[in-house]
Parts: sequence; C-alpha cells; structure tokens
Amino acid sequence: MRENIVQNHDMLLYRPFIEGGVVVPITFEHYSQVIKAYNELRYQLLVKPDWYWSCRSRSVFMNIMIVLKKHYQMLRTGELTVCKIHPAVSNNSYVKKALLYIESHYMVKITLQDILKECSTNHTTLTVNFKKETGVTVMNYLKRYRVDMAKKKLQFTEIPLKEIARSCGFTTPEHFSRIFSEIVGVPPAQFRRQAVARRIMELQSR
Repeated sequence: MRENIVQNHDMLLYRPFIEGGVVVPITFEHYSQVIKAYNELRYQLLVKPDWYWSCRSRSVFMNIMIVLKKHYQMLRTGELTVCKIHPAVSNNSYVKKALLYIESHYMVKITLQDILKECSTNHTTLTVNFKKETGVTVMNYLKRYRVDMAKKKLQFTEIPLKEIARSCGFTTPEHFSRIFSEIVGVPPAQFRRQAVARRIMELQSR
C-alpha cells in the first residue's frame, strides 16, 4: 500500500519532465544546490550508511525535483530564461534576489544581514518591498519556506524528525517543533501521521 502511494507521488514529480523533451535553464545558486544534492544522493545509494538510507535518498531526490519543477514551471510561463536572478512575484530586483537567496540557502543558518548583503540594500528598503510583494516579512518567509520543505519530507519519508529539522535549517528539534506547530497548527509528528493516513484513505477510495 505505502509503495503504491509513493509511486503515485513520484509520477507527479516526474510528469513535467516526461511530457516532452526540454532543456531547463537554472540559476547558478540552484545549480549548486542540485549538484550538492546529487552528490548526497549518490553517496546514500552507494554506501547505504544506515537504516534510513532509502528514505534519505528519497528526500534528497525530492529536493532536486522541487528545484527543477519550479524552473520548468517558470519556463512554461515565460518567466525564466537563461538568467542570474530568480523571477519572483514582481519585477522588484531586491525581492527577486532575496527569494533566490532564501530558497537556495534555507537549509543552512542565514540571518537578515546575510540577505541584506546579498541584495545590496538596507533593512528598510528590503522590508518595505518584500512585504508589499509577498505579504510577509523576509524572516517570516524564510520560516514558512523551511516549514514547507519539512512538510514534504514528513509526508513522503520516514527520516527522523531531528534530521528533518537540521536539513531544513532549524537549529534544534525543539525549535523545529515550535515553529512548525505555530505555522501548521499541529506538531511535526502528528502532521506526519495525518498525512500518511490521508494518502492511504485517498488511495483506497480510488
């Protein structure tokens, strides 16, 4: 049953890349992220360092597919060409650079100062523009993006919570649980149980 659920999810990820041949341009920052993920995937598949190697491989593969799928979708809508800046919700260069930096560095410790430096602007300018375009502050977006990435790992892998927390940029499992509960409304472990139960129910009803 779980294997069928996983296969169905995999096909949803594969679909954009098997509907026709296409070369997807990718930003340098995301390219580096994909290469790092590929090397980790290769290590997990070849070495199988512990009990969770298969789940960890799936998690890393999902990271790669998420990045490529995003670029593919932007290519389809004409938002992406061979470019250095990630197209965002507007033409504001500060917002674009901030989003690109967050989405390619969310898994490590980053501060507002790091983002400001990347955007070559000051706190007030970035805050005003970012909130105008996204509806949230820069650091709130970072928290929500990390939680979104964690949700995918919780839904489709059995990786321990502490490892998911670390891979999504949270300092401790407790910090992860607190932020996740604040945004999602339930703790990570409960979200995982509910997600698995929901997928099983959906599969059985087909």
